[in-house]
Amino acid sequence: MLGLVVLDETVVGLALPSMRSELPMSLVATHWVVNAYLLPFTCFVAAGGRQGGMLGQRAIFPVGAGLFLLGSLAAGAVPSGAWLIAARGLEGIGAAITFPASFAILTNAFPPEKRSAAFAMQTVIAAMFM
Repeated sequence: MLGLVVLDETVVGLALPSMRSELPMSLVATHWVVNAYLLPFTCFVAAGGRQGGMLGQRAIFPVGAGLFLLGSLAAGAVPSGAWLIAARGLEGIGAAITFPASFAILTNAFPPEKRSAAFAMQTVIAAMFM
């Protein structure tokens, strides 16, 4: 999941020219397609981590993944730029929940002597998606 979160941060920039022509948007609106993901992600990642700590990482992770999935599906089927921006915001909220949960799940799943290798593998996979 971390790979998809990281990919979604960067890949949209490549598609902005096509989005701008397919969904008639101004240049400013196309910038909001990127910002609508990054702002909720940045603002809510600490809250996502806190919710995971309170409710349990294994309980909160599917919620974040579901929001991310719904946002992704909506972004692929939107009729306008405004809806695309809203869908990207939903993806950002889902990413803010899954990002800290993925690290906490790894921390709990591996003994201390194997955690560095697990985090390294997760980071390599995320980097490959980027």
